[in-house]
Amino acid sequence: MSRAKRLLLMGASDAKCSWWNESGEYRWLFTRQGEQLVIHIVWFRNIAGWSDEKGEIVLITVCDLLPFAKRLFHQLSQLQYRDGDHTVPRNEHQKLQEAIHTFEQTNRGM
Repeated sequence: MSRAKRLLLMGASDAKCSWWNESGEYRWLFTRQGEQLVIHIVWFRNIAGWSDEKGEIVLITVCDLLPFAKRLFHQLSQLQYRDGDHTVPRNEHQKLQEAIHTFEQTNRGM
């Protein structure tokens, strides 16, 4: 997910990530609209390779991209501190932090 957020901060219009569990797959679909982020979470019971449209909608919400990315960064940092492991590879975590900083600098004064 940190890679998806980084891509959106860098200007991509959409990104996605998936989580599998024993009975199916959750797919998070992110669409950037300016500084807003539209999040669709869809569920697939048994088929991981289906198109996004065939999933069962679990959640659709809109939020601000930058606060969402900052919160994600903070939560990943807390997991690393608490569990002592790197849930996200260290270099990806650093790249997310850099993308947040660049986004803030680029959009300052807008």
